Amino acid sequence: MKMNKGDTIAPHDRTFRAIGVVLAALAFAAPPVFAQFTPGQVLKAVDLNNAISKPAIIGGSIDGAPVGAATPSSGKFTSLSATGTATLNSLASSGATITGGSINGAPIGQSTPAAGAFTSFSAGASVFTGQVSLGGSAGAEALRAVTTSSAVNWVQVNGQVTGIAPGISSQGSDANINLAYSTKGSGNHLFSTGSFARTQFVIADVPSAVNYVQVQGAATSGGPAVSAQGSDTNINLTLAAKAAGAVVFTTNAITQAAVVNTASANRYLTFTGSNGGNPTIGASAGRVAITPGLDASPIGAVTPSTGAFTTLSASGVASVAYNSPVFALNDVGGAGKGYIQFQKAGAAAWNIGNASNASNQFGLDRYVSGSYVDTPITISNTTGIVSMSDGLSVTGTVSGSGFDNYITSANTIGLIDSMTNAKAYGALGNSNGTHGNGNDDTTALQNALNASANGILHIPCGTYRITASLQESSTNNYWIKGDGQCTKIYNDASTAVPTFLFNPSTANGNVNPTVRIEGIYFYNPYVTGAGQTAASFVNEERPYFLNNIIYGYQVGVNFTSTYAPVIDHNTFFRTVGSAIDCSIDTSCNSATITQNGFFTNGLVNSAPAINLNTPSSINAISITGNDMEANYSGILFSNVFGAIVSGNYIENQTACNLCFNSGNSSIDFNGNWFGASPSLTLTNGLSNSKFQNNATYNYAITQGTSTSVRQINNTAVGTGGISLPTVGQLNSNTTTGTSMTSNTPINCTSITLPAGTWDVSGSVQFSPATSTVVNYMHSSISLTSATVAPLPNRADIGGISATGNTVGSMALSTPVVRETFATSTPVYLVGNSTFTTSSMACNGYIRAVLVQ
Repeated sequence: MKMNKGDTIAPHDRTFRAIGVVLAALAFAAPPVFAQFTPGQVLKAVDLNNAISKPAIIGGSIDGAPVGAATPSSGKFTSLSATGTATLNSLASSGATITGGSINGAPIGQSTPAAGAFTSFSAGASVFTGQVSLGGSAGAEALRAVTTSSAVNWVQVNGQVTGIAPGISSQGSDANINLAYSTKGSGNHLFSTGSFARTQFVIADVPSAVNYVQVQGAATSGGPAVSAQGSDTNINLTLAAKAAGAVVFTTNAITQAAVVNTASANRYLTFTGSNGGNPTIGASAGRVAITPGLDASPIGAVTPSTGAFTTLSASGVASVAYNSPVFALNDVGGAGKGYIQFQKAGAAAWNIGNASNASNQFGLDRYVSGSYVDTPITISNTTGIVSMSDGLSVTGTVSGSGFDNYITSANTIGLIDSMTNAKAYGALGNSNGTHGNGNDDTTALQNALNASANGILHIPCGTYRITASLQESSTNNYWIKGDGQCTKIYNDASTAVPTFLFNPSTANGNVNPTVRIEGIYFYNPYVTGAGQTAASFVNEERPYFLNNIIYGYQVGVNFTSTYAPVIDHNTFFRTVGSAIDCSIDTSCNSATITQNGFFTNGLVNSAPAINLNTPSSINAISITGNDMEANYSGILFSNVFGAIVSGNYIENQTACNLCFNSGNSSIDFNGNWFGASPSLTLTNGLSNSKFQNNATYNYAITQGTSTSVRQINNTAVGTGGISLPTVGQLNSNTTTGTSMTSNTPINCTSITLPAGTWDVSGSVQFSPATSTVVNYMHSSISLTSATVAPLPNRADIGGISATGNTVGSMALSTPVVRETFATSTPVYLVGNSTFTTSSMACNGYIRAVLVQ
């Protein structure tokens, strides 16, 4: 019998090394029906130990060799040998111990038999089941193998010949098998060389880690990769040096780049690629600084985080060659000046850049002997207007195009050849806009205005304090230009007076326009009261008031005996009364009020933003594209005829968006937004007008007593809406079974129509009895009950003789009749027939379509 650990027992093998002798000695025992071991059974040391423990053997000998024990009942063999074949028939034992011996020359022994540990063992391919410990007993071993239920994959350890490294690999039935290893608790993975003398690589524990580093190789022409992986969507990859060490990048063992330490750094570089654009090197804050410089010229900043050039010099000619190159100077704080300075012998001569701190205005600064003198040329970023504070000298010919809106005759060509600067006449513009502060510029501005007749008066940026009106009574033409919001006129008069008053002795209609005011901020005046305006126009022909700001005045602008004013792109807010006052007379005939803003005006005097409450008729006025919000009221109409109110945003007025006194007619309200103000109920103050393509928001317009105002295609958002008769709406009525008397007109049906213009038509169906003989039929639209209408409002068929049983019912339609009603009016569909023998009845259908 041959046995190796984990091998099977061959029953006729005669090689007994360690335990064969024992088996032969037991051949005389009981019959074989209780044999413990069978062919093919896996024999393990623990099985032998358990099976041969304390057998019951009573005297006798085997092949002449004595059998026995010091105490036979104990079943211990002290010495046993045999030759030939030994048969074990029956075995019952406990507490047997195998000590010494060998299997196939491999020593077997147990220093502590109960543990079953092999102190020395060598064999061929073997199988150990259960937990196996190597290099010591369980709990003190060097290596432990643990059984995994149904395992199909395992760890394989193999040695190698000279020059080849031993291997640890994953093997098994799966095609691709990972190899996992882990430390206990928060222990680290340490990789060392020199018999654990030198640590080369450590994987440290991170509690609750979900992200990790992945290292992978690459195929031919590819590069191995180190990447961040894990359950997070976006994962940074951090490389860190110890303490103040650097992160060094090398190629071919040569340093190519290094990230060096900056103590307490709180800003860093960023590197960004691009999809079709330019990759970017940036900074987490501040700017990128380059040091020591390019071509030995220092580039950077004393404080590199600002990214500013503190000094840059070059010799010879410097050029930039690129498609559409850009040289940007950025005042990052927004409160300083960005400029290019030209020097002579090291002293400043000219600056080109922002005209002042925190200004978007372009300017050319003049220096003398290195000291700033003035800014003779500025260009407004808001209006694009060029201002020349030191004047302009022209020796050649000035010509140009694009002046057609302002010049209509050769007599006014001087408008482009002449510009008067207010500061040249002593105006300082140095007030802060409070009472008594700054120079009184009234006289200087008045002198400049007088000098600018038929030309342009330029009032540069500044706050100009005046204490009396700036007036002109001549028939000359005036164009007053400011630089927008930075040109302020502060009316500091102790009584309420206009800031500008234009009142020529006679109307001057030969130039269009006669007066033009633009780009002025009319700042909150010292006092307000009746008669105070930003500008008053009297006896003027088409004055222009453009791109101005009016704040806190009694009235923004007003007009007397003036024709066709243009009020365009202004902002009016917090006026005591109306922003635009056209209530004096018919001055606003053919006026254009467009693209203005009206905010919180008229709240003190309960006045509308636009006052059209005139004593006599205003016609052909156009109010388009304006924004009216939070005023006392939007537009007040009285005696307005033929106006267009289109594309305005009118909302949140205190009293009304639209207000109507008497005498308003033929006004087209088209494409406006009306919202969130008290509802409007129309009265007889508005007639023959239309609301079309408007939108309302929580705002209602209803018909009231007005009878001739119509609506077309309006939209309501929220509550309310426009509830007016709709052009194109159909009103109809039907009546059946009305008994007729021969040759007697009768109402077959009727309808009552509201005021308006209607297209009316109808159809009478005649229903004779079967024996009735019909000779004549008639239908007509009549304004008198049971009365035949005259031609052409009727239809007749005569000269017939038909019986009811042959013709059945017969219908006769009227022509379409247009009727206009000032009030609700009944309209009748009249039928008449001549018939004999029996009876006749009529059915009537009448329809009316609202035309206007």
